[in-house]
Amino acid sequence: MNALAPMPARPVQAVRAAPDIVVVNDYAHIQGGGSKVAIVSAAALARRGHRVTFFAAVAPVDPDLAASGAEIVCLGQPDMLGDPSALRAALRGLWNGEAGRRFGAVLDRLDPACTIVHVHGWMKALSSSVVRAATDRGFRVIGTLHDYTAVCPNGGLFNYRSAAPCTLTPLSPRCIATDCDARNYGHKLWRVARHAVQQRHGGFSRPFARYVCLSDLNRRLHVGRLPEGARMEMVRNPIDVPRGPPADPARHHTFLFVGRLAAEKGPLLFATAAAEAGVPAAFVGDGYLAAAVRAAAPQAELTGWQPAEAVARRLRHARALVFPSLWPETQGMAVSEAAALGVPAIVSDGCAAREAVEDGVTGLLFRSGDAADLRRQIERCRDDALVARMGRAAHARFWADPPTVDAHVRALVALYAQVLEDEGGHG
Repeated sequence: MNALAPMPARPVQAVRAAPDIVVVNDYAHIQGGGSKVAIVSAAALARRGHRVTFFAAVAPVDPDLAASGAEIVCLGQPDMLGDPSALRAALRGLWNGEAGRRFGAVLDRLDPACTIVHVHGWMKALSSSVVRAATDRGFRVIGTLHDYTAVCPNGGLFNYRSAAPCTLTPLSPRCIATDCDARNYGHKLWRVARHAVQQRHGGFSRPFARYVCLSDLNRRLHVGRLPEGARMEMVRNPIDVPRGPPADPARHHTFLFVGRLAAEKGPLLFATAAAEAGVPAAFVGDGYLAAAVRAAAPQAELTGWQPAEAVARRLRHARALVFPSLWPETQGMAVSEAAALGVPAIVSDGCAAREAVEDGVTGLLFRSGDAADLRRQIERCRDDALVARMGRAAHARFWADPPTVDAHVRALVALYAQVLEDEGGHG
């Protein structure tokens, strides 16, 4: 199967029986792009008649997921940041024994010969104990590479001190000695310990049945870092935007950021460039840099996290989406969501979202980390004709081959069928 193209749909009948599907994610609600994909895909699979179990640690449960017919097992545990006990959070982050036991009990009701375990997120609450529970029982495990937690102690292949991508070999002496953590070096050493536990005890030293990558950059940065024999397949994340006429971005003035207000996402870079360019800016999302963003761009609007419908309305009334990620972002779903609505994006050339933009045609690229170059591209968008033309082109390009929820589910079903037919597919 071509690892660089969406997988062709294959009939479920190709498998001996329709498989049980167990989706694993730290959160039972949408908290970032990875959780959104896990929840949207699980709900869509359940609505299409598949037997789906969703296993998570952190409540509340997303209402759409709850109404989908999927069986939901949510432990009601806090994530590490939300745990009032720092000691418990640190220990659970290394190895969440309760999560492993509870997940094992779920799996004991299922047949490994006709069950897929699809892992999306484990680092913030569940720990790698859930992967070990699956591999010990002979279940086939698929992991979606939403970030780089499978290969990097801090999960981002990113040095938070230098605000630059990292090229060191994970767990090498230079890696361990490098203070790359967003907090402090002590926390970096804890991350190194967690990664070592993950590799040696959590089932990560052997390849999963498959790894799902989300972009060419995402695939390339995992090559040589995953266990020997790892097999990657491209499955595009679902973009759940109804088709409609393109927006008219030239009528609007606000430049929009959507995402976590965290260093690797580049919100301060955008705040600085927007303030210097004197353009209206809005930030949809939240995070520890909120106060710093307010200080850098006092006139900007900060909305906090918003429901999907509200984000879509914001995008429709934006002049452009600004996507200034500093880390090697694995996809950048907001760029595709903007294109689906007919809104151009200004994107860092160091992240995978650049793969969704043709510079000067469907959006604009700027040099990663360069506030002056970002400001230059923002100022180019004062041209109404350019903005209108790029918005229409982005809309046409997206809908020529849209990564809809249906297309995503068909690709997943095809992958599950292939893995179950593959006698060497055990994780």
